[in-house]
This record gives sequence, structure tokens and C-alpha cells, in this order.
Amino acid sequence: MLGGKKLVGLLLGLTLIFLLTLLGQQVAAQDHLAGREWDELRAASPVELTHVSQPLLEGMLRQEAEARAASCPGAEVLFNREVRSLRQANDGSFVHLELGAPAAASESVEADVVLACDGSHSLARRAIGVQMRGPPALQHFYSVHFRAPRLGSALRSRGVADSMLYFALSPKAIAVVVAHSIGGGLGGSSGSNGDGEWVAQLPFFPALQGDDPYDDAEVIRQITAAIGEPLEVSLLARRRWSMVANVADRLSVGRVYLIGDAAHQFPPAGGFGMNTGLQDAHNLCWKVAAVHHGVADPSLLRSYDAERRPVALTNASLSVHNCDPPPQRRHRSCRPIAQF
Repeated sequence: MLGGKKLVGLLLGLTLIFLLTLLGQQVAAQDHLAGREWDELRAASPVELTHVSQPLLEGMLRQEAEARAASCPGAEVLFNREVRSLRQANDGSFVHLELGAPAAASESVEADVVLACDGSHSLARRAIGVQMRGPPALQHFYSVHFRAPRLGSALRSRGVADSMLYFALSPKAIAVVVAHSIGGGLGGSSGSNGDGEWVAQLPFFPALQGDDPYDDAEVIRQITAAIGEPLEVSLLARRRWSMVANVADRLSVGRVYLIGDAAHQFPPAGGFGMNTGLQDAHNLCWKVAAVHHGVADPSLLRSYDAERRPVALTNASLSVHNCDPPPQRRHRSCRPIAQF
């Protein structure tokens, strides 16, 4: 539930399905939700596990934020803005920001506190002089959002179970494919997630291929090779990213506090990234509110760094442990987490 509204997503299991190609021979399947431990976790929760894609979730969060802002005097939700600069007053009394829409003049804003949730390339983090610490990048990928309307029905016709996660492992292409909207009635609310939308992670190797080796045509070729048959595929978006395990050397300076990917970035193995970011926000926001309403001393905010950075370091190590193979099978490019 979100604001009293039902959160609609894909009611899928968490069986990992390994195939030579998506429409080819199935090699293995591993159900992560089977067994006594999962039954105990399920009994402890009032809701069922639901796979909700990021675009669908972000749209619902925006609606909720705008609804709450409308009933909160002085609150305003601004979209289509970027933070162009951030600096703290010399006496530490406020934070000055310059905001602006693309190709528009800047707007000046003064804030008592800035919660910087501006992602892995955080401008706020750079502005306050905080560095990220961690081992070299573990892997490099293209994240490809694509539409393949017939892929879901083609998988079902071959007896492949609906799942959230598919691994295509062939000599022609390697891809980890996430179902955003399988199609045939198993998509987002009222088709809001599109029909037959998927996201593929395509690995590449900068030392051998360069920093940006794939254009749109090559991405489509690899997706088609991973599928195994020439189905209709249309590219919606693509971007490069590096799998890292980085934690900021400080989570706050003065009146600026780093949250989420601005503060830490983990391998996507275990679901620690978003969960740690949500915990950051929960830890900090009630403290900001208490100080704002005069029921707590501003020194309470200093506890944020002491409480959250150790958690981020632990979760970074756990994420690397989950994705890194045993030493006897570890590629020489992998580094031990002791490099934090």
C-alpha cells in the first residue's frame, strides 16, 4: 500500500532461470523463495512479495509526494530542475543552492538543511568535498530498457515459467534480463508499465573493448542474440554503469547530508542499495523534524554519520560477498573488500 492505494506490480516468484538463450534450452532454475526460512519470513510480513519496476514505483512516489505537498503549508515539489551549485554560508548558518530548469535562468534557494539524494554522481557530495572509498570497479555493464511485446508469450509457449530474472548464457551473447512487464495481463497498473517491457544487463570489458563499445545497433543485436530468435525488439533507453562497492568517507558536512547512492553504492546482490537508502532517510528525517519543531537539539543530527556509515560499510561488504566468487574461481580483476 502507498498512501492507501494498492501497489500493483508483478506477482512473480524469485526463481532464477538459466538458459542458453531466452527461447532456447533451459539449463537450470533456482527458487530463492522455497524452504522453511522463506516461509518464516513470509509469515512475518503483512504483505506479499511484489516485483515493482523502478519507473512504475517512481511514478507512484511522485503522485504521493505531490498529494502530501498540497496539504502541507509551505511545501513544494519541483520537477524538471537541476542543482547547479551548492555552497554553505561561511558562518554555517544556511546552505545556498542555485536551481534551474534546462536552458532557463537559475533560481536561488536558501535552506537550513539539505538532504542530498542526488545519486552516484552527486553534485552535493563534490561540493562539500567528500570522497568515495572502495575497491576498483568489479564489472561494467550496459543497462538496456527495451520492449519486446511477444517475448513473454514466446517464453510461456516453451514452458518457461514467468519469473523476474532470466540469465541468457550463450557464446553469442550474455545477458541478465529483468521482467518489467511480461505482457498478457502481467504488467503494471492499467498498462502503466507498458506491455512487454524488459531490462537487460549486458556486460562489457573496457580493457579489451574500450569505454563505450556498443552503439544502439549493437545493443539490439546482442538483445536479439540473447533471445535466440528474431522477435520484434525496440530500444527505449540504454546507459553504461559500473558495479562498484563505494562508501563516502563522511555522510555529512555542516548542514548537508548524503543519502542513498550519493552516500554509498553497492553491487546489486542482495537488495542492499535501495534498502540502505530508505534506512538512511528514516534515520535522518525524524531527527530533522525534531530539530525543526524545537523538541531536539541540533546536535542530534550529528548522530546520522555515526549510525549510518558503519551500516553502509557492512552492507557494501555483504554485497561483494554475495556477488564475488570463491578465491579459487575469482578473476584477477576482483579485489578484496579490505581495500575500503
